[in-house]
Amino acid sequence: MMKKFFLIITASLVSLMSLNAQDIENVRAAYNDGAQAFADKNYQLAVEKFEEALSMAEVVGPDAEEVASNCKQNIPALYLQIAKGLVNEKNFDGAQAALENAVAKGTAFGATEVVEDANSLVAQVNMAAGKAKFNEKDFAGAAALFKKVTETDAANGQAWLLLGQAAIRANDEATAFEAFAKAGENGQQAAADKELCKYYYTACANAYKAKKFTEAYNAGIKAAAYSFPEGAKALSIAGKSAYAAKKYDDAVECFVKYVAANPGAKDLNQTLYQIADSYEKLGKKSEACSYFKQIPAADANFGAYAAGKIKELGC
Repeated sequence: MMKKFFLIITASLVSLMSLNAQDIENVRAAYNDGAQAFADKNYQLAVEKFEEALSMAEVVGPDAEEVASNCKQNIPALYLQIAKGLVNEKNFDGAQAALENAVAKGTAFGATEVVEDANSLVAQVNMAAGKAKFNEKDFAGAAALFKKVTETDAANGQAWLLLGQAAIRANDEATAFEAFAKAGENGQQAAADKELCKYYYTACANAYKAKKFTEAYNAGIKAAAYSFPEGAKALSIAGKSAYAAKKYDDAVECFVKYVAANPGAKDLNQTLYQIADSYEKLGKKSEACSYFKQIPAADANFGAYAAGKIKELGC
């Protein structure tokens, strides 16, 4: 009985040794396939083969330790390489997935440089993907991607600016205003102010068209706080809004500033008339006369009326 048991154990050991040798060959074959794919620049196939080789090597144990170590060195870098290729193809979703694998595998295998490079590339991919969505007018999607950049790089003024631009177009004013404030704090003040000026000018113009004169006036005053062309134009609309609402003091203030900023404006004579008329309605005869006199008599729309007013008021 003892002899028979010994023979069974011996046979079993020989079988295991044979199986282990075959497994090692399979590990080497998968690894070599990965190396060849890498040489052929087929990085996707290469990483798949190295993953396969690593999985088998971990089952084999110490005899395949060298192969396992080589796989662990190659896999994170390959995922990073795949991500870069996908970025060039503008396949940003695929690139993000590859970068996640690069970070996960790099962290697990101690490839710190790959992890750092991958994390740096994540921000670049989010920026590029955000710009693509912005161009496609998917403003909410763009804002979400730009926000991810700011979460990892709070000093990125360009990302904050883009977040503001996307959010304002997605009607997320709270996010936009916060983003523009952060953009200003991080070197993008002029660009952020320009965006805000345009926003308030558009709101002013739209409200005026809708005959929401108080709303138009308030938005126009906010736009006028910025020294951009839209700010000066907003003064005119704010003045017209106040004039329509019979708030003549406010109208005069806006119109006077508008004329000072736009002495060659196409609607200059109309604006001079509205200033003069506002002053007259306020009972300020002298000021009204002053502006009626600035309207050329030859002006087809307001010249004759101004001349009549000058006589009427005894200017």
